[in-house]
Amino acid sequence: MGQVTVPGPSGGIAVASDSSQSGTIAQQIADAIALAQAGGKLNSQLVTGGESLAAPITSGGTENDAILGGVVGAVTVPAGYQFVVNEASAPATITASNATLLSGTVGGTFFLTGASTLDAGGGNNWAHVDGSNYQMYAGSGDDTLLASGAGTVAAGGGLNTIVSGSSSVAGVSSGNWIVSTGQDVIFARAVADTVQSSGDKTLLFGGGNVNASLSGANDTIVAGGGADTIQASGDSALVFGDLSGANTPMNTEVSGANATVVAGYGTSNVTASGSNGLIGGTSGRFNVVDTGTNTTIIGSTGASTVTASGHGLLFGAQSGDLVFYGGAASATVFGSAGSSETLFGAAGGIEYDNMGANATVVGGSGVSTLFGAPGGTITYVGSTGGAQFQALEGNVTFNASGSSSDNLIVGGRDPNGADSLVGGAGKDTLMAGSGADTLTGGGGNDLFVFFRNMTGGNTDTITDFTQNDSLLLSGYGTTVTQTLSTAVHSGGNTTVTLSDNTRITFVGVSDLNALAGHISST
Repeated sequence: MGQVTVPGPSGGIAVASDSSQSGTIAQQIADAIALAQAGGKLNSQLVTGGESLAAPITSGGTENDAILGGVVGAVTVPAGYQFVVNEASAPATITASNATLLSGTVGGTFFLTGASTLDAGGGNNWAHVDGSNYQMYAGSGDDTLLASGAGTVAAGGGLNTIVSGSSSVAGVSSGNWIVSTGQDVIFARAVADTVQSSGDKTLLFGGGNVNASLSGANDTIVAGGGADTIQASGDSALVFGDLSGANTPMNTEVSGANATVVAGYGTSNVTASGSNGLIGGTSGRFNVVDTGTNTTIIGSTGASTVTASGHGLLFGAQSGDLVFYGGAASATVFGSAGSSETLFGAAGGIEYDNMGANATVVGGSGVSTLFGAPGGTITYVGSTGGAQFQALEGNVTFNASGSSSDNLIVGGRDPNGADSLVGGAGKDTLMAGSGADTLTGGGGNDLFVFFRNMTGGNTDTITDFTQNDSLLLSGYGTTVTQTLSTAVHSGGNTTVTLSDNTRITFVGVSDLNALAGHISST
């Protein structure tokens, strides 16, 4: 604990300060008083009990200094005093205007207005400053600091409560600069507050437009109805957007591990670079850039755009449309029913579990693993990595006609389903499922595969079987000749019946014998 010496009416007065920040401000105040004394323009008044301060001298450029000592109780400093030095032996209540107040380490209650400066020192303090261009500093005690108007608030290392925008007139102030180093509770309710916090377990409540940077661990931020910009770099940060229903934007950046972000109702832009994060949208537009690892992202009922270069898990579990950009690491995406989804793959590849949405997947150099759900339509284009597609239940459409890669396309296991499976220009492998599937190979040399007892007696259709394609009948144990002997020709098409009563119709093929060399059975 340091101290500064302040000139008094009968010599110097030592005022203790309990932090480097408080000590710096205290020294600046002491230097200003000493300068006035050296110029012969200091009027210093001492109060040690219940007496009142004399009126200040307002002529000749005199600087007026009130020194409070002993047990003074409540003191109202007359207007015109530039400096107040509180060295009372017990907590005092001091009211002043347009003054610089330096207090010791016993704590107190302070009411200041105008362009005032408060160095509350140590102890447990309660202070309300209302004005413009003010400065309010506290030490290591547990302080409650109420700030109205526009100024700077710096809390010390205790357990502090800081309220910005606490004016008694309509609850409005234009904004403050708030500096917090302890385990503080901050209410940033002004029109525009800037908050800088380095303490752990800080609790920040927004109200107006908040620009906040927090670096401690286990911080919690609850945005209000304003347009907020939040940076949380400590581990285990918890950030809530405005959930009051106001359509206000929020920009959030989290870089620590185990961060959780719950977006608000307005447009939310979230950047995450830590590990094991959880990011969720609500009803507003939701934009996420994730460069971290093992991040779980839950989409919004509004439109969502997600860019993920690290390993991650994305649930488009709400009804909003989704645009997803993959990166160098693999990502897993769960689609949502009733939405429109567009996915761009990259080197890491995508695993996409379609939940009934209409989706477009633009493949990258990594393999795309895709699962289709009832009613889902997946359009797959581009890619050098290729796709592995598996239909699930119900009627699923997979269309890779815009793809030039070699894809594996597998029908579902629902005997009542009717999947539409379409390959592209590459060498695709299409495997019929349990339902009545329609298979289109596309322009490449494709392989169509049927498994015994898979289709349950349904009729499957191959729309474009040519001499460039092959047909594999797996597990049937019959010869090709036996299979061809069941052929029925009708309307330019040929239908064969397999030993498990599965029927295959070849559209546009009037003489299947000409293609016998492209059919094999095991």
